Amino acid sequence: MDGVYNPPGFTRRPNQKPIEALAYGYLRLITSGARLRQERKYLQKAEAIINMILNSPCCSDPTAVVDLITPYDNQLTIALKDLLTNNPIVRRSFRLALERILNTINTYLRGCCFLSIVDFSGNVITNDNALAVFDVNNALIGVLDDGWTSSQFVTLWNTSTANNAIGTLTTDSNGDLILEYLPNIPHIPFLRGQNLFIYL
Repeated sequence: MDGVYNPPGFTRRPNQKPIEALAYGYLRLITSGARLRQERKYLQKAEAIINMILNSPCCSDPTAVVDLITPYDNQLTIALKDLLTNNPIVRRSFRLALERILNTINTYLRGCCFLSIVDFSGNVITNDNALAVFDVNNALIGVLDDGWTSSQFVTLWNTSTANNAIGTLTTDSNGDLILEYLPNIPHIPFLRGQNLFIYL
């Protein structure tokens, strides 16, 4: 494992997983604006891969992003792809490390990724049923009737004080949900909802 995730030149603190040392070392190399723009596609790939591993897809088609990994990718994306195809037990042991990496990548990629509404079982929700909407602390905000729209979800979500403390939710012309974060706020991997038919 270390041979894959801890290449020469990347030092690792005692409490770090090897993949963290690689990711943070890589991010330190691209702190300049020009270099960041050049490497942006790799950060987007890395973000999509991590979200897949954490079972909370964020970008519109994370599977397609992973399929774009080629021999010409950088160490970060190749290492994450390798982690994705490893034993699930190994992936679980890296979960906290991946969450920390995801938060760090998100600070580099403000607004790069649309947010999905995910239920407590990790399933992405559609508007076929009535929806209970929760804030970032998993407290119930309110309920939307079946057939609800993205705009209705946005309006209800933005009524929460807890949500307002991290940013403002918006929707684009396609109905995709985008969270405009306040400064220095770690990104969240998804929005929380629950179809009410589960309780019937």
